[in-house]
Amino acid sequence: MPLNCYLKPEQVAHLFSWFTNEESTHVCGQTMLIDGGHVPSSGV
Repeated sequence: MPLNCYLKPEQVAHLFSWFTNEESTHVCGQTMLIDGGHVPSSGV
């Protein structure tokens, strides 16, 4: 469901900041779609 709003660059920066944090060391090979719900999910 689209949220009908656009993210600010600093909001997207939180995700990138998390990826460089020690908490994300277990994450490997992920693609994050940050689009405010505009692209339909495949349900996977």
